[in-house]
Amino acid sequence: MASLSHSMLFLCVGFLPFLFFHSCSSLPLDPNDASSLVDQVCGQTKDVNFCLSTFNSNPCAATAALSTLEFIILQFSYDNASDNERYIAELLRNTQDPAVKQGLDHCTINYQGSFFALQQSFFDFEAKDYRAVGEKSRIVFENSSDCELEFIEGPTHQSPLTSQNNVLIKLTEITDIIIAMLLK
Repeated sequence: MASLSHSMLFLCVGFLPFLFFHSCSSLPLDPNDASSLVDQVCGQTKDVNFCLSTFNSNPCAATAALSTLEFIILQFSYDNASDNERYIAELLRNTQDPAVKQGLDHCTINYQGSFFALQQSFFDFEAKDYRAVGEKSRIVFENSSDCELEFIEGPTHQSPLTSQNNVLIKLTEITDIIIAMLLK
């Protein structure tokens, strides 16, 4: 419950200015150049279709500059981590298996860390500290991977969060690629 109220406060006070400054109408890039950027980024990923469908689901991506593509991915990552945190809480309420509960408790800590890192990433992004955004992305990747391993290497040998963890891992891969391009 405290995490939810903290999240709402962040959204209301800290995040809304980012939305104002990163609206689609403020992007002066030619759509052909933007499409080429999306293709450049997605062509470097392990799952090109996931990357393309992620960007295609956001109308801003069609005319986005590279930094705005990063903002879009940060938003997807933030939303995904938030959804995963809620899903883990729901699983915890509905499971009786002590081994699964232990794994979910571990993943709760992982996702709280990821959520905090992503919140900080928005501030780093606004400050154009792309290296720090990349460092936070690494934290999110490690937390998602660790959550998955907690189940795979634990007594259950099967994670109820594989799909959720993999999506966040793919989003961090996209972040890493964009950050590398921004730092060139």
